[in-house]
Amino acid sequence: MRLPKIILYTAVLMSMLCSCVNRNGAGNSPSIAESITGMIGKQVRIPALTSTFLGRDSATAHQDSILVRLIVYYDSTSCQTCRVNNLYEWSEIISLEKSSGGEFELMMIFAPAEEDEVNLRRALARSRFLHPVYFDLERKLLKDNPFIPSHQAYHTFLTDKDGRIILVGDPILNPNLYPLFLEMVNTVVEHGGSI
Repeated sequence: MRLPKIILYTAVLMSMLCSCVNRNGAGNSPSIAESITGMIGKQVRIPALTSTFLGRDSATAHQDSILVRLIVYYDSTSCQTCRVNNLYEWSEIISLEKSSGGEFELMMIFAPAEEDEVNLRRALARSRFLHPVYFDLERKLLKDNPFIPSHQAYHTFLTDKDGRIILVGDPILNPNLYPLFLEMVNTVVEHGGSI
């Protein structure tokens, strides 16, 4: 599949997901297609993050063997304890990760406000969620990657082995995006980490 075709598919699917992103009346916000086009092909720098698994923290080194990575970034503008309560929705993608032999990774990152960190950690511990979750307490992911728009609709994206964004959108919230997401994961793995 060629990159322009992927951009077109992504733009169409994102417009179905978040058709209200550019309805502020001011007319000075970039369109959904412009925002996505501005992200596709850009290399994401992932900062050093702390991961937590069942309430235990550890420093995490990013594995070079990962060929494709889905990054899900929940910043302080979203209800993070609500997100924790809905983590079970990711079970199918977690199963895909487990069956990938280390070639695909789901990277869930929370960037809570300082006053919400303790409650978020408690909610994660109570949830017994059996997948690592990362914390970006300094919000470095967005600071280090200013091309990522601030709107939450753009905070879920797929990257290749070099960290280049190849797909934008949440395959859980948008079932129309899920088949394209699977196709992209398979294509990148088949091509050794790139398109």
